[in-house]
Amino acid sequence: MSVDFEIFNKVHRETLLNYKFKKKFFNKGEENYKMVLFCGYKNYEKGAISILKAIPYVLEEIKKVYFVFIGPSTIAFNRELSNILKIEKVKVLNFTPDNLKGYFDKIKLTAFKEADLFLMPSRSDAFGIAFLEAWSANLPVIGANIGATPEVINNNSDGLLVEFDNPKDIAEKIIKILTNFKLKKRLAMNGKNKVEKLYTWDIVAQKTNFLYQKVINSTQIN
Repeated sequence: MSVDFEIFNKVHRETLLNYKFKKKFFNKGEENYKMVLFCGYKNYEKGAISILKAIPYVLEEIKKVYFVFIGPSTIAFNRELSNILKIEKVKVLNFTPDNLKGYFDKIKLTAFKEADLFLMPSRSDAFGIAFLEAWSANLPVIGANIGATPEVINNNSDGLLVEFDNPKDIAEKIIKILTNFKLKKRLAMNGKNKVEKLYTWDIVAQKTNFLYQKVINSTQIN
């Protein structure tokens, strides 16, 4: 598994130069608010509903924060969303690559560049390429301590792990990162370094080619 590392770092590109996510989607005068980002299918398996349940706990400690959800929605997610009292602190964008090709890419890239934290406490991801994208954008990440995610995120080194479907634990980790600049910076930096060393397209292509050559050589010898 790999990620296009460069696409998240070419912030000078003309297509993104004059596009500001917070300016477009946040209320006027609130562009300096913190931004917690989820990007994916908004269902129980991905942890999106657990995030909604965690929001009230976070808002008790941090008032100036927005929670942004990008991706296809579900009935269960919309039902839970209606239970949130401070619903104005939640921005739901039902964009997908299929229905808004090109525009979706612009939205996604600028969201990653302007976010303070990427959160996907999923129990169903086989690997978690979304974390690689977040690290490439220099973001700290939070994932669930279940499935393959602990193999991707090194807890307290390049991200934080939470118990799956535990809103209080999720809220605690969100608050921990958003209120500790040194921790936020360290997690993001370590994650970005990991991607550069292990998961860029070039690195993975080199590893794949090496394995192919090894198999070919062993076959010829036999």
